Amino acid sequence: MPKQLTWTEAQDTQIKRLRAEGRTWEEVAAIMDMSRWTVIERGRRIGARPPPPGRRVALRRRRRA
Repeated sequence: MPKQLTWTEAQDTQIKRLRAEGRTWEEVAAIMDMSRWTVIERGRRIGARPPPPGRRVALRRRRRA
């Protein structure tokens, strides 16, 4: 059986902040050293939303440059 993970407010805040910055779930998971699906599930439960579509495009362009 999988180990129960206890989430902290700091981790929740970090997920929300990283998503608001336009980070993908894969990037958030790597930063937090957790599996992608673990972070996605938690993000859904705490209401972590991605930024508006225009913001994500701007971030992608900047990374490619």
